Amino acid sequence: MGSEKPWKKLAENGDALFQRGAYHAAVSVYKQAVDQNHESWQLHLRYGRALSRIGRQKDALAELFQSLFLNDKDPAANLSTRAEIAAIFLKEGNYDEAGGQLKQILELKPDDMDVRGNYAVCLEQLGFIELACEELNMVARARPNSSTAFYNLGNALFKKSDFKRAKLSFKRAIGLDPSNNLAIVALGRT
Repeated sequence: MGSEKPWKKLAENGDALFQRGAYHAAVSVYKQAVDQNHESWQLHLRYGRALSRIGRQKDALAELFQSLFLNDKDPAANLSTRAEIAAIFLKEGNYDEAGGQLKQILELKPDDMDVRGNYAVCLEQLGFIELACEELNMVARARPNSSTAFYNLGNALFKKSDFKRAKLSFKRAIGLDPSNNLAIVALGRT
């Protein structure tokens, strides 16, 4: 027990605080752990994630990119770091950067439909409507019971001026979830 590194106990305490939603306290504890072991990409990821939860996005991105830098040899281990970075960029409306992170995740996990759907939204926001439609079609095929998938597909088809297919997608979304108000409004505009 005496040989255990103090940063490990700090990381465990930070994890417990994070799991309870005590993000401010987790930030403080993770900061101490990072200060004691600044070469750990996992600690930078945890610290960055906690910073993001308290709205310190700029600091969070710095920690998350440091995590990527420290773990440049194992891209598969960086998926959660890239997802966290993408979430921050999406919230900020930076679809180009978010899409770049999401695309790298898809290269390693092509069957992740949550990531694919978010990537498609980035493409749509950047004006790549045809590519967005292709991605959203894949999501809808993989998730035939998802109202959200068909709503998003309908929006992309609408932007493509494919009103007939957009209308069908919105109807499918409403059929799957009659309380999907966004799809109801969207259907009204087609």
